[in-house]
Amino acid sequence: MLSIARQRRVRVIEALELRAKQFRSHDDIWPFRVPHEPLDLEEIIEAALADEEGWIQPDSLRSRSVLRLEWEGGDTWELWAIALPSGIHLYCDSDSEETRLLASVKRGNPLEADGFFLERLAESRGRHFGIEMEGPAPDRVRSTIGDRDFLADVFVELLEDTEASQDVKSATRAPDFRAEQKPMPELNRVGVDLNRQRPLALRDAISLALENNKDIEVARENVRIAERGPLPAGRGVTERRTTPAAARRRVYLGEAFRL
Repeated sequence: MLSIARQRRVRVIEALELRAKQFRSHDDIWPFRVPHEPLDLEEIIEAALADEEGWIQPDSLRSRSVLRLEWEGGDTWELWAIALPSGIHLYCDSDSEETRLLASVKRGNPLEADGFFLERLAESRGRHFGIEMEGPAPDRVRSTIGDRDFLADVFVELLEDTEASQDVKSATRAPDFRAEQKPMPELNRVGVDLNRQRPLALRDAISLALENNKDIEVARENVRIAERGPLPAGRGVTERRTTPAAARRRVYLGEAFRL
């Protein structure tokens, strides 16, 4: 037999499953689904346990922490997740005043889901999930995601155009940072020796262009073949008609450029 605390937890989880089915998806936040506005988690617990004088703490539903921000004055903000039996992950945030239900997603890998959520959170500056970022940058950041470069990119994008943006950008770069100076790419053309240039008159340039024109070369070859007359009967029975290599190559490239 389940204990009373366990029974209460099951009833709250069932209520969360029903709420998650009502969330809606948007192209900007795929693969996540969100309510019309963030839901007060304590109100959901109270409604689920309305038939009895019981209560469970919202934090007791936590499956894992995702992100925690701390300020010197004692303020905190935390992003965390609830794993439901159906495989749905619910994302919640908490501060000193309330705990809210922000979004849901159904992904097999929790860490992958957490990374996706932080990306979508940063891309929308929090707005798609009912979060407004304002005030100074946090003094301490804790996360279960170990990729520090990824987290730095998330914070720079998340706090862009806020009071904290300059603090975050400077914190993600070492004081003695110097950008690596990479050489410019070579501007030489393949097969062209710039040290062996020679001036050409217009007539010479036209003459070279005509001399190297494959279409003209094929036309000349066709004229020479026509001038030879019909093939001898002994050879004409078995010899197949072919297209000059230069013409075949040009057709092939033409087809490639049309793709």
